Order: sequence, then C-alpha cells, then structure tokens
Amino acid sequence: MSTSESIEALRKQWGKKLFILGHYYQQDAVLQHADVTGDSLELARRAAAEMEAERIVFCGVHFMAESADILRGSHQTIYMPDIHAGCPMADMAPLREVLKVWQEIQTLATNWAPVVYVNSSAAVKAFLWRTWRQYLHVEQCGQGVSVGVRPRQEDSIHSR
Repeated sequence: MSTSESIEALRKQWGKKLFILGHYYQQDAVLQHADVTGDSLELARRAAAEMEAERIVFCGVHFMAESADILRGSHQTIYMPDIHAGCPMADMAPLREVLKVWQEIQTLATNWAPVVYVNSSAAVKAFLWRTWRQYLHVEQCGQGVSVGVRPRQEDSIHSR
C-alpha cells in the first residue's frame, strides 16, 4: 500500500475526527491530502475551530504545530509527520538567547514590553506571555472575552 493509499484509508476510518492541515510551503504530494491549506497562524486557528476533529495532522514546521497545540481543544491532539522539521527564522531566537538579551534590556529600562514574531517557538511565546501577563486586562464581554493592554502603574509604554 502506498503512502497516499494509507492516508486515504485513515481518512475513511476516522472521518471528520481526522483533520489534515498543509502549510503553503509543502509539496503538492503533501497538499493533495490537506483538508485546509494556508499560513501557519490561520491553520492553527482553523484546527482549533474544527470541533469534530480529534486527531489533527499539521504538515508544516515545528513552531506551527506548537501554535496549533496552544490553541487546540482539550479533546484534540496535534500530530506532525516530521517532528524534526524546523524553521530557520524560529531557530534564530532560541529561548536561552532571548532571555539573555531580555536581561540586558532590563538593566537599561524596566518599562519595555517584548514582542515576538509568530514564527517563534512555544518556549519563546510562553516567555512573552509570562512577561506580558502583568500588562493584560481580561474581562468577559457578551459571549467572548475582551483582552486589553494597560501599562503598569509604575511604568509607561511609549512609542516613537
């Protein structure tokens, strides 16, 4: 049985409980099996919105699957065909280097708030969340949640 035949057999077995995402950069032989193709963040959002999907296969690079894993429902599991598929941009900012630079910045000024690119690892995104958590104001509004940013009282955020 070929790889394509195996994938189609799994599709028949799992039905809507299997959801395959394909990043634009994938080869046509991969994308032909994708339920949805697109960019990394939109694919992660689409996976989380597929409530019937229990097994989500993310054909992309590591940070993309991590983003989907952050957004997924508790009944969903994210799979990656190649767990070693990486992104050079994400690899340019490993957490250990980000932390070193952040410590240096903090010696100069404590009122800076970090921003990271979506192509960052989950570890770097978690650092961002821990750092920004002090600035966030979350409140329930209607059926959704409103998240706003407010400066800490002792600091102010300035832009140029």
